[in-house]
Amino acid sequence: MNVWAGRSAPGIRLRPPCLPASHWQGTRGRTLTPCGTLLSATRPLTTDTAATPESVSRGTRVQWTQPQARLSLLTLNRPERANALGTQLVHELREHLTAIRDLASTQPIGCAVLIVASNHPRVFCAGADLKERAEQSTEAQRESTARLRDTFAQLAKMPCVTIAAMNGAAMGGGLELALACDLRVATADATLALPETGLGILPGAGGTQRLPRLIGVARAKEMILLGKQVRGDEALSMGLVHRAVPSMDSTENAALAEAMHLAEALLKRSPMALRLAKEAIDCGMDAGAMANALEVENAFYSETFESADRQEGLRAFTERREPRFAGR
Repeated sequence: MNVWAGRSAPGIRLRPPCLPASHWQGTRGRTLTPCGTLLSATRPLTTDTAATPESVSRGTRVQWTQPQARLSLLTLNRPERANALGTQLVHELREHLTAIRDLASTQPIGCAVLIVASNHPRVFCAGADLKERAEQSTEAQRESTARLRDTFAQLAKMPCVTIAAMNGAAMGGGLELALACDLRVATADATLALPETGLGILPGAGGTQRLPRLIGVARAKEMILLGKQVRGDEALSMGLVHRAVPSMDSTENAALAEAMHLAEALLKRSPMALRLAKEAIDCGMDAGAMANALEVENAFYSETFESADRQEGLRAFTERREPRFAGR
């Protein structure tokens, strides 16, 4: 795969879609355009363009809170249906992601880490709402799948670090939701699976593409073709999750607690550097040849040279103190 978006004439390069605009236009302060992004242009955070957590968290199926500065928490809140991904839940998830995206795109950055968790004591997400799907027409089912796929693509392209806290079963679309996150935490006894082939379908919200990129084609085929279930501790050894933690009692969410520990470590780092590093990795993976990927890396690295965070990091190192990053 060539990194170039196309050629207007022989020998004339057009800007790769995954490189920062300032790298090619020579103008700092413009919105980055990550490869394959679904995000709109950055808008200033105002009461008219981006909702506050207090107003957005009124959603019934997905709750948005901010435990601390630059940290957002989305909690799946449909325990009576094991957090099945019905129309309303997906709609609220998408609305929250849009608002958090705007918050993460402000200067200084308003959100550097996003955790997706569950309020069900033993289930992260059971996947698509099959009862709802059974009552839909074929066309409505297609639309529901497309919305889910687009929502997970939006999650994957968030301009902040995302963490899935799987405190229990993550089945089908529930696992695909976690696959769209940057980091994944699971309880050791959590059940993770993509069982769709047993229902006459296949994973349609990113599972057939994101899973093999994480654990390799052979293991991904075993999970998808056979519907193999894996425990959280096995998922850790496969590279499917980054942490596997022992379960606590029913009143505690061990996965969320571990995700919060990861968030605390991330929040000590430059939110600008985290965003650029994430984009460099994601875009470089789609760049094809190593030479192209290294050019992608250099373009994003160049964005840090005149940043306040870089200067603060150097000062803090020299002065032997913890840096105080502003996110710009």
